[in-house]
Amino acid sequence: MSKIALSPQHGVNPSLEQCFYCLKDRGVVLFGHLKGDQKAPRRACVSMEPCAECAGHMKRGVVLISYRVGTESDPYRTGGWVVIKDKAISKMVTKKELAEDILKRRFAMVPDDAWCALGLPGIVPARAMHCANMRCENFEEEFMIPITRSEHTANISGEASVHCVHCECILQGGPVQYIPDPGVSDARPDDCEDA
Repeated sequence: MSKIALSPQHGVNPSLEQCFYCLKDRGVVLFGHLKGDQKAPRRACVSMEPCAECAGHMKRGVVLISYRVGTESDPYRTGGWVVIKDKAISKMVTKKELAEDILKRRFAMVPDDAWCALGLPGIVPARAMHCANMRCENFEEEFMIPITRSEHTANISGEASVHCVHCECILQGGPVQYIPDPGVSDARPDDCEDA
């Protein structure tokens, strides 16, 4: 058994260990004394070793996790999480070396825009919208509104205008963001498996 240097302020300084892949709690980590006698985070991923459940999923297929672009050093997960069959990776990833690496690691982080372009479930594109009419009771109040695209075009240029329910002016929108799909169903593409 290894010895732990106790923190003068926090003692054994415990933290719940999370699985890197599913973020479920799976144990306790005792950090003890940290630099500057900092308090340990409430939860922490300290290993890339999958939990038993995720290891089972990785035997059946490849785990894909959606993330927000621009945060590669500390990916912000946006809610998309699926297990996909190995043959689907070979179809989706055109670079053979990359496909082989993903199949070897058994997981991949997928940017939100690529996630939606592939038609994977769990997240949808949305805009933070607000009413710009200073006389409206909704003035400057933000609403996250999923983007509905035209059936005739797959890009955002087919986005419909959204009107304020109080003053009926067109709402002003910010950049596209990705949010958990409020109407996510159990329907999965053919190459996905239930997690």
